[in-house]
Amino acid sequence: MLERDENGTVFQARPLEDEWKREVIGVLRSDDFGWSLHVEERSEILPLPHPFPGFAAGDVVSAVILPEFADRKAVAVPVRRLPAPSAPAAGTASELKAGFVTIQRRLGLLGLEIPEFTRWLKQQDIPFVLESDAIRFEQPYSPLLAALRPRLPMVPVCEREACRERMSAFPFPRPAQPDEICRICREEAAAAKPAEVPPATYDFGGRRILIVGGDAVGVAYREMLAHHNLDVEWISGFVGLGGARQGIGNVAAIVIILKQVSHTMLREITAAARDTKIPLLYSPRRGTSGVLATLAAHFRLQPRQT
Repeated sequence: MLERDENGTVFQARPLEDEWKREVIGVLRSDDFGWSLHVEERSEILPLPHPFPGFAAGDVVSAVILPEFADRKAVAVPVRRLPAPSAPAAGTASELKAGFVTIQRRLGLLGLEIPEFTRWLKQQDIPFVLESDAIRFEQPYSPLLAALRPRLPMVPVCEREACRERMSAFPFPRPAQPDEICRICREEAAAAKPAEVPPATYDFGGRRILIVGGDAVGVAYREMLAHHNLDVEWISGFVGLGGARQGIGNVAAIVIILKQVSHTMLREITAAARDTKIPLLYSPRRGTSGVLATLAAHFRLQPRQT
């Protein structure tokens, strides 16, 4: 926004989005989809516009979140690296020694594999001594564990009994927050404990569909929906349609996951669907059950009889 004086001369320029910026603390990650910022307390994963020199995967950083604006999707811009907890501090014996149960509770975990945890501590260059039922650190464990928690590669697990039974496959499971995607069932966690209802199974006859968005589930849509005789293609909701535009003519429907798709992608995929006359469906839920319900309603299918 340009501010001018009475003569029309510009004396100040201010970005329109200044008031919408917010600063968060998170951990930088790098995978096949590029760089991203993981904000544990908010259960957010935000893309970075590009790699930033001076920062590395695993760094705990303070970052500014720029909201979606015009053709730009919401992105995280790291501002500064936060220091890792490395300097020993004086403390009593009780402050230095933490039992396994205490560590699990302080980290907010549902389970804790001690061999994996001690291996991870070594990777973080944290000195410690492993005892039969505890870990002795060289600095008070309470602030140390609080500082380490954002770095720990935890996985969210919902309250479904079947998921809790399978969470031992992960060394650091934690309770999934409401609306967060469970790593096991790939469904959104509910605010209240969900009822244990057997999942419905459908037969889509090998139909090929395209799912856009829902990055928290991502390529796992293919495996989870293959049980329903669906051939699934998935693309991120935070990239341009690009070359995928030419391949959408062979799909029976396009499903847009509303919670995780940028306005830019939404415009592109809507135009492409209109040009090819492919049904465009909208799923308000990111989990596979939400996608199934949307598709079953569109194709007027009933669950298989068991």
